[in-house]
This record gives sequence, C-alpha cells and structure tokens, in this order.
Amino acid sequence: MTKKTLEDYLSKPLVRCGKVDTPMPPLQAMIKGGDETMGKVQPETAAIEFYLGNHVFGLIRAKYHPCEPLPPAVLELLDWHFTKASEQSIRLFYYLVSICTRESRHAHPGGGLDEAHAGTTKPIVSFHKSLKGKSSSGAFAQLCEKEIGADVATYCQFLVDVFFKASYSGGYGGKAWGNVATALNEYAQGRTSIEVMTDTGWTLAHNNGPIFNKGIFYDMYSAHLTTVLDVQRAGKIPQLLIDAKDNGLFYVSASYITAEMLDYLDKARAVFPDDLCGYVDWVEVELLGAVKSYPDHIKSQQAKHGTSPALAKKQEILKAQAEAQAKAEAEKHKNKYQVDAKTWIPKIKIKRTEELA
Repeated sequence: MTKKTLEDYLSKPLVRCGKVDTPMPPLQAMIKGGDETMGKVQPETAAIEFYLGNHVFGLIRAKYHPCEPLPPAVLELLDWHFTKASEQSIRLFYYLVSICTRESRHAHPGGGLDEAHAGTTKPIVSFHKSLKGKSSSGAFAQLCEKEIGADVATYCQFLVDVFFKASYSGGYGGKAWGNVATALNEYAQGRTSIEVMTDTGWTLAHNNGPIFNKGIFYDMYSAHLTTVLDVQRAGKIPQLLIDAKDNGLFYVSASYITAEMLDYLDKARAVFPDDLCGYVDWVEVELLGAVKSYPDHIKSQQAKHGTSPALAKKQEILKAQAEAQAKAEAEKHKNKYQVDAKTWIPKIKIKRTEELA
C-alpha cells in the first residue's frame, strides 16, 4: 500500500483553487439543510480550532517534502486538520452566501442598483427583486426556497457589484459589505482556496463590527474574538492553549477551548516538541499589531514567567515614537511663541527701516 504524502493533501479541495461554476439550486438546498442540521457554533471556538490545525499544517509543510511518505502520527494530525477545516470552511461558505444575500435587500432602487442588475443575469435580477421588503428571516427563507437560475460564481460576483455600486442608508450595505462579499467571491472565482477564504473570514467586519452576529450558523461573537485574532497574528494560537492546559491561564473563556483541541495539541507536541512550547508573550502580541492592548494579561504573564524578552524592544519603540512626536511638535511650533499649555501665537518679525532724515 502506497503511503500518503503531503502532495496527496495539497490536492484536496480545501487548499485547491478552482472556479465554483456549479448551479445555485444545489447550494441553496445545502444551505437550507445546513441551517436545519448543522446547528450553531461559537465563532471563537471555530477560529481557535481552525488556526490550531492550520499552524500544525504549516509545521508539517516546513519539515516534509511534498513527495516524502509521512509517518502515521503526522497523517493523523493532517487528517484531523483537513476534516475540521473542511467542516469550518463549508459552514462559513454557507454563512457568507446567506448573510450577503440578506443584506443586499437594503439596496436603494435606481442608479447603481440598475447598473448592478444590468451586469448580471435575468434570473439573478428576478431573485434579487423578490427580496425587497422582506425581513432578514424572510430573505433567508427566500434564498432557501426560491431557485436562482445561475451558477455560484456569477451570483457571488453580483453580490460584490450590488454592494459596491448600489446606494444604501447609513449602517447598511456599501463598501464594508462589499469587502465581505469580495472574500466570498475570490473563492467562487477560483482566485483563492476555500481555506484562504476561511482564514480571511474570521477577520471580516460589516458596518457595525464582526460579521458573526446574524443568528444563523454561528452564535453571537464576544470580545474574545479580537483576542483570538490578535494571538493568531502573532502566530501563538498553540501557546494560547498551552497556557490554558499547562499554566492555568485562560486568556479567553474556557468554554471556547475544547477537550478535542487539547488532545490534538498533545499529539502535535509529541511530533513537534521544540516548536509547540512556551507561552503567549502579550508584549510581543502588542508589538506585532494587536488591535487591543493587554496590560492585565502582561501582568499575569510576568507573574508566571518573569519579564518579557520583548519588553526592551517595546520600550525602544515607544521611546522612538515619543522622540519623533516631540520633533514633529517642535517643527510645527518653531515659528511660534507659547502663551500657555494650549496656546501658540506666530512670531512677528519687525522690519526696521532707516529713520527719516
């Protein structure tokens, strides 16, 4: 029996690009079925699970040649990740199609909407017009019940166009939703894989915050979603779980970390002990562009592990920023006198002339 290689996994649909030109009706039926059978998941849990497997997948790709037979322990890690990530990607795909369809009903008639309609097919226009005046649940039901006589890629392109071209009232549609639809459409057109779409998906936001607040396929997100994404940006999702498992430091709700994740982490650590170790350095997380700041987490980290190795670098950066700001302020006020803490007046240069004879 031929042993599996990385090449076998790299040919799977999760990581392969290809235009989704299948008809919409089967997808609509799957969305309806998924809504009835898949239930909801917490986005934070889903993101941690996805990024944990993705991190391990990266370690495997760095260590093994694509054509090299893989040992059983590595195959087990890959199988888990591809199964979980595929499930996550399908759920997110259904969700993006659903919420973009629902939101598109808010497009104002005329102008840009006419242009978006003119650029697509008659069945899509007919379906989109049928959404007008419906509630969010009514629009979702329409997606599940009223067949759209077009292929998936064409429909996803329309969703991008209707958000960028049509006009909307404040807080609805527009560019923010155009960006959400673009992530979906890039996959549908075959320009990215569904794995990349999912990686992007956790970060997507509409006009009022993260996209995971629509009541279908996902439970409502919490503030911990931003924390998960900040940790992921620093490449420390495994360490987030190590801190919870080994150090009793739960930087996100314990309910978001499953026993299955921790079991997978243990198996991965047995294969990559030198890579999957340590802890989340929150100073480093902040340095690498965190959206939030984490002073309390830094205190917990220092109490457990001592001063962060990244602290000196952070202090250097803060010093350089302060010096640059002071220099900019000095340049800004170099031709002014300071009257008080907030008031500056221009310096007046008196031009002296010879006295009249």
